[in-house]
Amino acid sequence: SIHPITQTLEEMVEIFAAQGFALAEGPDIEDDEHNFEALNFPHDHPARQMQASFVLPSGADGTKWLLRTHTSP
Repeated sequence: SIHPITQTLEEMVEIFAAQGFALAEGPDIEDDEHNFEALNFPHDHPARQMQASFVLPSGADGTKWLLRTHTSP
């Protein structure tokens, strides 16, 4: 038997697909470049504030990592 949550999600995907939307999946962790810079978010934009973004420790190469925000990378 299918779990009720799984069934609900599948039904939602079908409803939105019927309206022309597509399901897209991506990484949960994003670098600053793809999450903000490539979308031209200014450095003082509220989405970049610490309370709006979950910033992770920088990579060995200095890359700034964060949990993907409500933006659309």
